[in-house]
Amino acid sequence: MSDTRPVDPEARRVREGIATVCAGLTHVRRLLNDHGDPAALDALLAALRGGADPAPALDRLQGALREAEIARSPHYDTGTPRGSEPGPRTPASGGWSDLPVTSRRAEAVFLCPVGACSRSWLPPGEETATPVCEATGRQLRWERI
Repeated sequence: MSDTRPVDPEARRVREGIATVCAGLTHVRRLLNDHGDPAALDALLAALRGGADPAPALDRLQGALREAEIARSPHYDTGTPRGSEPGPRTPASGGWSDLPVTSRRAEAVFLCPVGACSRSWLPPGEETATPVCEATGRQLRWERI
């Protein structure tokens, strides 16, 4: 029997926010090191690694990222941040629709090891090594499709 309960909007917001951060972790770290508060990212990673509620740390990080984007802007305004380097802008929608389309049949997908984010990864070709999550340092969780 499938679970048809509606997804909690707050839980979805947090999962998608974490997915966005994880997708651009290197860029986020660089932006905060150059223009902001890297402790905000460290707090989110510590929450994920320690099993704590990541929502407060995510909110703090999002505020720090807004401030860092403004600080790096050549005009120091509060409008749309400027710069040519693409950052993590589009949140994952969660679920299977984010899986890449390939011509081969996929039998498994790898997911967040702690279930905190909505990202998914399909192994290319016959790759057998399980990837490691940069945010938690744990191997991704394998799930049969």
